[in-house]
Amino acid sequence: MWRNTQKEVCMIIFNNRSPVLSDRPAVAFRTTGGFTISEMMFSIAVFSIVMASMIPTFIVFTKGMAGLGNYANMSMSSRNALEHFARDVHMAETLLVASASEITVVLPSDAGGFVVNYEYDANSGNFTRKKYAADGVTLLMSRIL
Repeated sequence: MWRNTQKEVCMIIFNNRSPVLSDRPAVAFRTTGGFTISEMMFSIAVFSIVMASMIPTFIVFTKGMAGLGNYANMSMSSRNALEHFARDVHMAETLLVASASEITVVLPSDAGGFVVNYEYDANSGNFTRKKYAADGVTLLMSRIL
């Protein structure tokens, strides 16, 4: 009989409705996760060092791209100026003025008979194309190439 009672006591203790199991806090069954403050501080420090090393590289890259863009624009505008100049000089019927900084040509009548003047100003660095009517006095267009 004693064994039977002891068995019943064991059954009561390990029963699902037992107060021993239900009195346990729910937190004890959860696994805790996350980072400690020292892990977070270490991660932030490493991230800061990596970012600080990348910023100068980004600045150099940005300046290089801006310089490359300026070079491309300069190349395109100089090519455009040379194309205009070469076209007008090849078509020229008469050469009116030729100096170190200026050239004036007369285009044939089938090309409009215009008088075209190219002038380079060394002080400002501008190369200007001026298109005059056939009389050579009436300015039709002035453009800095």
